[in-house]
Formats: sequence, structure tokens, C-alpha cells
Amino acid sequence: MRLKVLELLDLLEEEIENGSSLPLTGKKILDPDKLLDIVDDIREVLPSEFRQAEILKQERERILEDAQKEAATLVSETQARLSKMVTEHEVTQQAYQQSQEIINSSEANAQEIRDGAVAYADDILSELENYMHQYQTVIADYLQLIGNNRGQLKQGT
Repeated sequence: MRLKVLELLDLLEEEIENGSSLPLTGKKILDPDKLLDIVDDIREVLPSEFRQAEILKQERERILEDAQKEAATLVSETQARLSKMVTEHEVTQQAYQQSQEIINSSEANAQEIRDGAVAYADDILSELENYMHQYQTVIADYLQLIGNNRGQLKQGT
């Protein structure tokens, strides 16, 4: 169709160029019927080209609208995903921080329990040691008494 219009315009130009010239004026004598026929042919072809151009323009606008909607959707989805990832990262960081606090607290409690157990065992052993020291002389006296009694038993037999 586009070629048809260009061909008709070329034909119109050719008719104008090939028209008879009036002497001394530089003006041309043209056949109005022939020129009007060419113009009519152009008019017949142009409306379909205009319609096609309008259809192409509308299609282009629709494609651009669709692309903009899709881009807006992608941007929105990307922002939502990014926000979710940031939130998940923050939750992960908070969980990690809480776990570290729990571990530190547990380690401190375990150390306190160990220290308490060592102190308790030391207290018990210290008391036992004191008890043994107190009764060491008493036991030594009893051992000597037992030894003497055995000796007397053996002499009396």
C-alpha cells in the first residue's frame, strides 16, 4: 500500500515536470483531469494506509501499556520479595542473636554450677579432714587400747 502511494506521488510529480511550458513565464500547462485522477487514486489508497497506521499506532500503545503494566508488576513483586528477604534476614539475625544470648547464659550457668559443685565438694572434704584430724588422736588412743587388750589376752593364756 505504501508503495502504491509513493508510485502515485511519483506519477503526479512526473506529470507536473512533463507538462508543457508557457514561453517566457516558466509556468506549465497541465492536464487537470489527469492530475485529478492521480489525486483520486491517492485518496483511495491513503485511507487504508491511514487505517493501517492507526491500527499499528493503537497496537503499539497497547504493547507499551502491557509492557508498563508488566514492568510495574515485576517491580512490585521484586520489592515484595526484597522486603520479605530483608525481614527474613532480620528474623534470622534476631534468632542468631537470641541463640547466642541463650548459649552465653547457659555457659555462665554451667560455670556457676561447676564452681558451686567444686566449692561444695571442697567444703565436704574440708569438714571430713577436720573431723579426721579431731578424731585422729582418739582413734590412735583406741588403737593403742585395743593393742594393749590383745597383749593382755595373750599373756593371760
